[in-house]
Amino acid sequence: MGCIQSSKKYKWSERKPPKTDDAEDRAREERYKQEEKERKRSQVLPPVPTTLPPQERKIFIALYDYDARTAEDLSFKKGEKLEVVNDIDCGDWWQARSLATNGVGYIPSNYVAPQSSLRREEWYFGPIRRVDAEKLLLMHGESGSFLIRESESKPGDYSMSIRDGDNIKHYRIRTLDSGGFFIAHRSQFQTLSHLVEHYKKDADGLVIRLKSPCQPAEMPIIPDLSYNTKDQWEIPRETIRLISKLGQGQFGEVWEGLWNNTTPVAVKTLRPGTMSPTAFLAEAQIMKKLRHPKLVQLYAVCTKEEPIYIVTELMACGSLLDYLKGPGRALLLPQLIDMGAQIAAGMAYLEINNYIHRDLAARNILVGDKNVVKIADFGLSRLIDEGEYTARAGAKFPIKWTAPEAALYNKFTIKSDVWSFGILLSELVTYGRIPYPGMGNAEVLAQVERGYRMPCPINCPGQLYQIMQDCWKHTAEERPTFETLQWKLEDFFTMDPSNYAEYKDALDIEAAMGGCCGKTQSKYEAEQPKPSGTDVGAAGFGTNDHGSQKVGSPANGMHFQSSSGIMQPGYPGIMQQGKTALIFVALYDYDARTNEDLSFKKGERLQVLDNTDGDWWLAKSLSSQREGYIPSNYVAQEQSIKSQEWFFGKIKRADAEKWLLAPGNPKGTFLIRDSETQPGNYSLSVRDGDNVKHYRIRKLDSGGFYITTRAPFRTLNELVQHYSEDADGLCCMLTQPCPGEKPVTSGLSHNTKDAWEIPRESLRLDTKLGQGQFGEVWKGVWNNTTPVAIKTLRVGTMSPQAFLTEAQIMKKLRHANLIQLYAVCTNEEPIYIVTELMKHGSLLDHLVKGEGQHLKLAQLIDMAAQIAAGMAYLEKMNYIHRDLAARNILVGDNNVCKVADFGLARLIEDDEYNPHQGAKFPIKWTAPEAALYNRFTIKSDVWSFGILLTELVTYGRIPYPGMTNAEVLAQVERGYRMPKPPNATDALYEIMMSCWNKNELDRPTFEYLQSVLEDYLVATEPSYRDVAP
Repeated sequence: MGCIQSSKKYKWSERKPPKTDDAEDRAREERYKQEEKERKRSQVLPPVPTTLPPQERKIFIALYDYDARTAEDLSFKKGEKLEVVNDIDCGDWWQARSLATNGVGYIPSNYVAPQSSLRREEWYFGPIRRVDAEKLLLMHGESGSFLIRESESKPGDYSMSIRDGDNIKHYRIRTLDSGGFFIAHRSQFQTLSHLVEHYKKDADGLVIRLKSPCQPAEMPIIPDLSYNTKDQWEIPRETIRLISKLGQGQFGEVWEGLWNNTTPVAVKTLRPGTMSPTAFLAEAQIMKKLRHPKLVQLYAVCTKEEPIYIVTELMACGSLLDYLKGPGRALLLPQLIDMGAQIAAGMAYLEINNYIHRDLAARNILVGDKNVVKIADFGLSRLIDEGEYTARAGAKFPIKWTAPEAALYNKFTIKSDVWSFGILLSELVTYGRIPYPGMGNAEVLAQVERGYRMPCPINCPGQLYQIMQDCWKHTAEERPTFETLQWKLEDFFTMDPSNYAEYKDALDIEAAMGGCCGKTQSKYEAEQPKPSGTDVGAAGFGTNDHGSQKVGSPANGMHFQSSSGIMQPGYPGIMQQGKTALIFVALYDYDARTNEDLSFKKGERLQVLDNTDGDWWLAKSLSSQREGYIPSNYVAQEQSIKSQEWFFGKIKRADAEKWLLAPGNPKGTFLIRDSETQPGNYSLSVRDGDNVKHYRIRKLDSGGFYITTRAPFRTLNELVQHYSEDADGLCCMLTQPCPGEKPVTSGLSHNTKDAWEIPRESLRLDTKLGQGQFGEVWKGVWNNTTPVAIKTLRVGTMSPQAFLTEAQIMKKLRHANLIQLYAVCTNEEPIYIVTELMKHGSLLDHLVKGEGQHLKLAQLIDMAAQIAAGMAYLEKMNYIHRDLAARNILVGDNNVCKVADFGLARLIEDDEYNPHQGAKFPIKWTAPEAALYNRFTIKSDVWSFGILLTELVTYGRIPYPGMTNAEVLAQVERGYRMPKPPNATDALYEIMMSCWNKNELDRPTFEYLQSVLEDYLVATEPSYRDVAP
């Protein structure tokens, strides 16, 4: 259909409304004036409430000029103070009194803001994204123009964005407990206004002094023509005056007009017979309720006689199709893609509201000032009564824009709109070229159905063409959502196009970084050395703000990080007697377990006084000045990468996915880990819905880091800060570091690190957790401070002396998937075995009657991989478990599994625990050579592991159901093996069968089992995602 375009900006042939008899015109105008007077007399404004006390008055500030559109409206100027006297009647229009003129009338509520709110400030832009701030400043600002916005990554804080030449710098504005604000600690302000005024007078460490606030992209759209029409879809035709014809389409014309002789509007006049007035009015009731910044606002309709009038907001630059062929030919690719993102945003809103456009094309997109685009004519095509608007007639039906299922079978859905959007993208990058050049409609319809797709347009990036191809998938359900298309296009580019060509290789990157940082460094002359022993990294994401690499050090001891990301203050390290002190940061809370221990909170800074003992260090808190012992695995050296919440070190890709996909982690949860394939490099893993995406972080020769060459950073922390403010090509913005779990301390305390035997009196048994054939398990407390698990062995079960000897070995076995042995009590019976406490108890109970009943196959296999990892460690240490089964695996949070009771079976002296007695010996879990000939090896543990796999996939079912121990022993020796469990896959059953190989040497190693299970469910998609250069 036709386009809407302002005659003021473009040269159209001047058109006049159709001529009518002058006398008839005058009579109709007089009749209208008389009716208008009567209407105004009948619509008296409600009485103005009595003036309220000053503290109860609602005083607002006008953000823009407003000219009254009706006699009931109130005109006002930007900055004028208004008292709202009635805001109950309607959310969009309020009754107000001007404190300047004392006039009373209705005002649009989105043109004002409370006088005490931040919204009144020209420089405050609210919750806009970093990328949108950059776009606004680069399009409409000059050096020194600025805005303040809500922080994307830290709710309650703000960010200041400043244009510096062709670059944008971002500074985090932090909030004081007292309510004030600061960018640098040395300059604190009671209000944001005071902060702005300060930096307007003096740059004071910023890249440039603040000059003028950034101009908004557009004025807000008033949802209705006036207060009187807010609930009226139908308005009198006489209130509309057609001024000049803007365009003509196959179903009518588009005019620039005036409503009520006050308000510029666009008027679409539909050719008589095009659609049913009744049907259109019903549709208009829905259309008027659809409100979004990227949809053309429908104001009203005139349907009581033909032609039908559709009255909408007026867009200055007309249709996108005409604009691309005219002034839009000067647009660069980033601007075209930004327009695509705007259209996708509008369509995503329609998608959420289950509304289908049916005719999405550049001709039905309208362009306003500053390259703002809006979707028009949504839903109109299905109301058209003309028989020619079908696929069969060919000429007037938009075959080249229509999905095959819609064109052939009239099956219109939001997914057919997605197809059309892909075609629209091709229109954008070809500046309005007709799709499928050189092909007729019939040929297009036939070829597309056979699988043909338009080739990549000239100068179109491969990444953008891939988006088009995704929109053109034959199966509608496989096409992306508009929400996905929106974020992909919004994150496609984030910098001004002049920056794109600068960063071609590592040398250019380093030069670019040097140039950028040089601007900041030139402000400070002194450069302090980096403290010894520090890793790459910087101020923690969610930890203390200590910088990693000093760009410069002003007199007050502050320094700033590179301007690549948020500017953030840091602090130099503490010096002692000319040497750098060993300053560490607490990674977790720790409550002292003995009088000799030191309590501390996460993020607390600690000075290590003695670290000669590997597990427990003597330290002093720099906040409380107290001294005591701390577990060394609870802290990391200040400014080191290990001090960052998001750094997980040497974990595997599969483990990263497991942690990120844990319940409760939102989209954007992330971690950084050591690269498995490229030593010295890192990998960024990000949760994206129910998937995890991985990005390779590469190092520069200069020591910096980058994911994409166009965005280099001095430190990993700067990289994290950047992507936590802006996705910049990643699947989504980083939102929070992945939560980890506290490590297990080595021993109960510094005092017990070399003491296997502890006093029985130091233990308190609280709750009985379970009972086995050789004793009980209790939840207890050591030293009235530390929760522990306590296994009490039945009197006579084993020799205390033999067990104490074994415990010396067992305590030295340390692995993330082995239960940590803390201490023992063997001086009298019953023997106590004190270990770490696991929240969910045994795996068998967890599967049979706990939360494990709801685990899916992928989670069960992950648990098996963890058990195999613990057993691979025992295998490496030449240690045999002898009783591997689900009952001897313990479960913690996040489905963490640890192997327990390793080695205890061989110490048991009870005669009943042997294969000949049958009942208590675990025949069904034991390899035949162990059960028959007492030949226990790591390979007999492998057999048991195969049995344990069946327990996992059957949720704790006893192996060999329906068979006795004697039958099992006899049948297994003859070659019988359990059949495949119902829930097991063929591949998993194959693993079980390999564990049950009669020849023990042919059974796999645990190292092999670990690798197979860890990789069992790894996605077949590429290991790493590329980010557009």
